[in-house]
Amino acid sequence: MTDTIELGRISTQVRRDVLRMVTSAGSGHPGGSLSIADVMTCLYFGVMEHNPATWTRDAKGQDAFILSAGHLAPVYYSVLARAGYFPVSELS
Repeated sequence: MTDTIELGRISTQVRRDVLRMVTSAGSGHPGGSLSIADVMTCLYFGVMEHNPATWTRDAKGQDAFILSAGHLAPVYYSVLARAGYFPVSELS
């Protein structure tokens, strides 16, 4: 498990990512993403068992997270990028 200082650092960066994505797009609702940034960070960096290198869509042998609230996509993309599922540069 990642320590609380590191989780806070990641969560802060996730919030920055969210604001950059929404601002760059000129559209979106950052409030929900900003509100759940700590929860998503804790899930992906402290609770869930997952590995971006071996992940498949069936998530066999790993924890899976399903997001059903489309307005929270910016935070989800940021956390996935920060967790290593794709390059952070792709967020722009």
